[in-house]
Amino acid sequence: MKYFLAGLGVGAGLGVLFAPRQGAETRNSIRSGASRRASALYDGSRGKAGDWLSRLGHLTDFLDSRKSVEDKLIDILNNATESELTSVSGIGPATAQRLIRHRPYFSELQVLEERVLRQQTFAHLKEELLDLPPQAGEAASEQESPA
Repeated sequence: MKYFLAGLGVGAGLGVLFAPRQGAETRNSIRSGASRRASALYDGSRGKAGDWLSRLGHLTDFLDSRKSVEDKLIDILNNATESELTSVSGIGPATAQRLIRHRPYFSELQVLEERVLRQQTFAHLKEELLDLPPQAGEAASEQESPA
């Protein structure tokens, strides 16, 4: 314990001898430096926050449009008649009856998870019913294997 108190005394003495400024000056310097850094951080974050809010707005617009496409498709799957379903190439009477039998659908994923349709047939159905352009991977596979 003696050595601890001796070390504490020596450290305090050296701190007083070698301190470049008085305590009040040091505190003011630290305070003004922290204030400058906080202002710079705040100013920089306002610009970044605006960028993030803009990106978030674009993302929500995309998700809303995506959701409306999915809603349209689910509405069609839940309400289409057998003849309307068989009018889509790749869907015969058996597949149309299977689609009708497994109703109601609440999501696109449900159609695939319950194995009502294969993924390729589902993608084709989606393209025809919603007049969507084929996705890049599907278009490439169609070009590679001409029938």
